Amino acid sequence: MQLFGKEKHLAVINATAPSIFSVIEEAMFTDILLTLMRLVDPPKSNNQNNLSLRSLGADISDQALRDQVALLETQIRAKTQDIKVWRDKKLAHNDLLRLLKKSAPVPPIQISEFTSALALVREA
Repeated sequence: MQLFGKEKHLAVINATAPSIFSVIEEAMFTDILLTLMRLVDPPKSNNQNNLSLRSLGADISDQALRDQVALLETQIRAKTQDIKVWRDKKLAHNDLLRLLKKSAPVPPIQISEFTSALALVREA
């Protein structure tokens, strides 16, 4: 948001090196999106342990704090439902039906939901 979120900054970026900044913006967005989605992964996938909010929550001994983290994780998952579909079908995997245009289009990522989910991660 600091780099790409202000019109003044975008004007400078677009006047100097728009191509490279476009690549940087996409790479940063992809990295943040994947990191966010890993935090709401289940504690295990394919019999492998994941470092996620649910797996961390299981190790919290204070029940009140564990409940608070679990609630935040549930809220984050709710905010990232469309982002998860986007990650699974477009970014992390080559979804065959999507590529053949035989499935519903991938829902767009709502930046407001994305930033709300990030705020909840900071709170957690």
